[in-house]
Parts: sequence; C-alpha cells; structure tokens
Amino acid sequence: MEGSGAGWLFDGNLGAVRVKSDAYRLAADGAIGYGTGVWGVGVRGSTLAYDEVTSMAHIETAKLDGDAEGWLFLGDGSWTVRPQIRLTVGGASYDSTYTPQAAGAGPWNDQTSWLGRGIAQVGLDWFAGERFSLAAFAGGGLQVEWYDYESAGAGQASLTDDENTTFRGVARLDMRWKALLDVVSLRLHGDASFFKLTRDRFSVTAGSSMNTVDERVVLSQTEVKTRVYVDIDAAQVWGFRPTVHVGADYFRLSGSEGKLSSWVPLAGVGLLRPWQ
Repeated sequence: MEGSGAGWLFDGNLGAVRVKSDAYRLAADGAIGYGTGVWGVGVRGSTLAYDEVTSMAHIETAKLDGDAEGWLFLGDGSWTVRPQIRLTVGGASYDSTYTPQAAGAGPWNDQTSWLGRGIAQVGLDWFAGERFSLAAFAGGGLQVEWYDYESAGAGQASLTDDENTTFRGVARLDMRWKALLDVVSLRLHGDASFFKLTRDRFSVTAGSSMNTVDERVVLSQTEVKTRVYVDIDAAQVWGFRPTVHVGADYFRLSGSEGKLSSWVPLAGVGLLRPWQ
C-alpha cells in the first residue's frame, strides 16, 4: 500500500494462480486506506494457494492474510526523500492438506496454522516529481502461532494445543512511474517475509524418507511476493482506473529435515484509486 499522497486509496485485484498440480486457484487481494500526506491508516487482505507435488505426496496450502496498518512521515513535506515509520498488526491462516501417493509416504493429514503478528518498519520514500516515486522498508516484530493437526492415519489423533511465539522479519519495495502522464502508469511491488511455521515432518520431506513415524517440527518459512501492474489512467472514472497485473510468489519451507519450495505464477485484473 502506498502512502505518498493525500486522500483515499482503493486497490482491488482478482486473478488466478497455476499450482504445480496444473490446477488453477483464485488469487485476490484488496486494500483501502486514508492518508493526509503526513500520516495514514489502512487495511488490506489477500488469498492465495500454492502446492508441492512429488512421486510420494501432494501438499496443497491455502493462505488467507489480513493487516491493519498506520504510518507516519517524518521531516518536512518539501523534502524529496522522507523517512517513514509503519506499524502493522495482522494475522494469517495456512491450511495445508497432505495427500500421500505412495506406500510409506505417511498418513493423510490436514493442518492449520493461525498466525497473529505485530510489526514495526522504518524506511524511506523518494518523491521525484509528479511522475515517479519509490519507497523501501524493512523491520520485524513478534508472531504467535496456534497450530491444529488432524490425521486419518491409524492411531493418530487431532492435536489442537501447539502454540509458538517467534520473531518475524519483513521487507518491502514499492515503485510507481507515470510512463505517459494521464494515460498509463507502471507500478512494481515486492515484499518478503521470514518466520517460523509448525508442520508435520512429512510436509517438508514430502514422504521421501519412507518412514511412517509422524511428528511435528517447527520450520523456517520464506515468502517473496512480486507484482507488475499497468494502470490505465486514460480510462479513469471518478478517480478509479482499471489495471492489469502479472507476478509470481515464492514459498520455501526448510529445516534440518529437508526443504520444499514453490514458485506460483499469477495474472489478473483490478481497479485502483491511487492517492493522487
């Protein structure tokens, strides 16, 4: 979410992702906010899916995410480069379904992590005239995870009492360029996050260990989100203009037991009302 202007922001996007099983899943996100050019507040949410497919198992995860955010610019409004502080509280859910596809790959299971987080970020905004702006932020905070597990394997039980508090690191980059003034604009967005996620051991080995002993482990999750937006400024009505976007999300789950990673390509359309 940009914070470089004054007034109301609306940003809604709808698209599809192609997961490794060659299926398509809904990808949607939205944000609404209000800013004065000195401070601002906003909320945003998103949904996405990703998976991992091996000869032993198929693991698909549905992700829901939401945040409330406030920011404050420091320094004089005439400065070309201004420091900024952002505070964010939010949460997410990761619902993973593990389906074995070979003997010895472990039991079918469904596991859900509910995450709550509080994040502080600092960064810089560069306003290079009317046509170009760039913002970069980094920070971190605390994350609390509540983990539920349910398995269809013999002798397995539902576990609902796992809880972990860990550090979460984040970084973010936003760029906007009015390529043809009042005709078309280009936006680039990227963010990364690093945190812990509880999963059963088969979720990271994908059943490759050929061992039916099931256990929970705390793993490292890395996520990178990239988007390229084209805003059709010439078609705006009441400040709203259509947009199209492409991008890819990267997910990596790793630990001493092994690692799995997924690239998720996506494309879609949206509607934007920028700050200015």
